[in-house]
Amino acid sequence: MKLQDKILRLRKKSGLSQEALAEKIGVSRQAVSKWETGEAVPELSKLLLLARAFAVTTDYLLSEEETEPEQTEARPTEEALQANKKESYAWLIGVAIIALGAIIILEGVLTLILPKILGSFMFDAALPINTIIAIVFGIGTLLVAAGIIVTIVMRKRKK
Repeated sequence: MKLQDKILRLRKKSGLSQEALAEKIGVSRQAVSKWETGEAVPELSKLLLLARAFAVTTDYLLSEEETEPEQTEARPTEEALQANKKESYAWLIGVAIIALGAIIILEGVLTLILPKILGSFMFDAALPINTIIAIVFGIGTLLVAAGIIVTIVMRKRKK
């Protein structure tokens, strides 16, 4: 069986229109039509995409054999691989938020401890120091809590 016949048969077996197959592979509908009529032959890169789209080997597509195609594992597209990679590290955003919150809490601790260590060398602030420290601790605690939530949600989403 010729390549053109295999493309036509596999496309119909997959329930795809010429336009749907063309979109999946990144070519025009006319290109698929020309492949199926034998007016043109797909480039090597498109042949690989065809094999992936139909879950067959390139050997099957290129051989003249009429035997049923060997089914291959459906391989994810490059876009799917990139999206999966981004998703697998998204939980690190939560870890970064936790770290930022911890740094802010540490700043609050230092603001509380340093005047006692260094003496009463302080600048005049519009707000009392206790209010400033409470705000800093509050922001740090909120960031740590938000970071934990983001981390948990992203880890569960990955699974």
